[in-house]
Formats: sequence, C-alpha cells, structure tokens
Amino acid sequence: MKIIVGCRHGEAYKNLKDIYGGEGSGLTPKGKEQILEAVQQIKQLQEKHGLPVRIYLSCQRGQIVESGEIIRQQLNIDEVRLHEKYKPIRLGLFNGMSRQEQKEKFPDALVMHSKWEQGEIDITQSEKLVPGMQKALDYYNQTKQFISELEDNCIHVLMGTRSDLSCVLNVFKSNTPQVYMAYKYFPLDYAQLIMQVYDESKKETDVSQDVKTSEKTEQNTKDEAEHIDALDDYEDENELGE
Repeated sequence: MKIIVGCRHGEAYKNLKDIYGGEGSGLTPKGKEQILEAVQQIKQLQEKHGLPVRIYLSCQRGQIVESGEIIRQQLNIDEVRLHEKYKPIRLGLFNGMSRQEQKEKFPDALVMHSKWEQGEIDITQSEKLVPGMQKALDYYNQTKQFISELEDNCIHVLMGTRSDLSCVLNVFKSNTPQVYMAYKYFPLDYAQLIMQVYDESKKETDVSQDVKTSEKTEQNTKDEAEHIDALDDYEDENELGE
C-alpha cells in the first residue's frame, strides 16, 4: 500500500498580488498557520497507518520550500525531495505575471483560460493561445508517471501549487486530457489536502470523494466548481471514482 497526499502551499505574499508562477515568495503569517493545520492531519494519517512519510517539492519557489520545510520539521523528517517528473506546468509567457498583466498583454488567452477554469471549454482550446505553455497531455503523462513510480509502504506528501495538485487530482480520477472536457480545474484552497490510497489488496481506493459542491449545471459556473476534502476516512470508503 502507498498513500499519496497532495498539499497546496500556504498563503504567500505573491498570492496577495495575484501573481502566477514566477520565482515565488515566502508565506504570510496566515499561510504558516494553514500549513501547521495541515501537518496535524498528516500526523493523524501517519499514526493511523504506521508508515514513514516522504516529502516531495514540485519546485524551489519560496512558498513551496517554506511550506515543505515546516512539514519536514514538524514530522522530524531528514530531508525533502525533488523529482524531475514532479514540477509545475510551464506557463510560457504567462509565467510571473499578475492576472492584471495577463489581461493587458494577452487578453484573448486570458479569456480562454478563464473559460476553461469555469468548465466551459476543453483545456486544449485554452492552451493554444498562451505562447510557450506546456501541453496539458504532456504534463498529465509526466505527473502520472511520477506517481506510478513512488514506492509502496510509504506516505508520499506532494507539496505544490494549485495547478500542480489539480493535475495530481486529475491523475487520481483518470481525467486524461485525451478525453474531451475530462481534464478539470480544481480551485484548491491554501494548504488543502488531497489524497489517494493505492492498495493492492483492494486494487485502488480513492479517498478524495467528499466533494463539497452543489450539483453542477450545464453552465458549469466557477462558483459551482468542485472542492475536494482530502481526509475522508479511508476505511469507510467503499467505491471507486466519482
């Protein structure tokens, strides 16, 4: 059995400026508190299953490094890790820009990307308008391979950005970009956890199933987007998928 826990970083100063990608920044005091709350949930998971914990950072941006270091210290882990296949999606010319700058320089691309976030168009239509952006299918396959290679008998904590963990969650749910409208945007909160248990005795048990949302309409508005509560009780789960 292996348990994959995705954790979004805590609130960072760059988030207050609505900047996407870039070099990152440190956590705000609120962001540090958010990560400490997430640590308590990871501790409970560790105590329940008695497995060692490993931490992977998607990159060395300030908010990722600081969030991972807080978890490392609180859980008395020797090191955090980087992996060549677990990294943020390349944002192309959007990288390091605030949403306002994107609106001024690439208004058409921003409109399309926002439509994808709201579930109105497929991701492949959005990515075409952002120069240099990595294709969603390449990013999905890269992340999927990383997850498949993580070893058994361990709790793997994947610290990342919202886009990193949206991809991880799409992998959990087998939402491949090869299927029209399958690859979704998940507006995960700061320090929110997502989790999946891979258990050979039960084949594969998804524990990210408590979806905090009203039923989606055909319009798929942003206010009705899915929110995932990652720490449902694994032993109470009986079904796979959504």
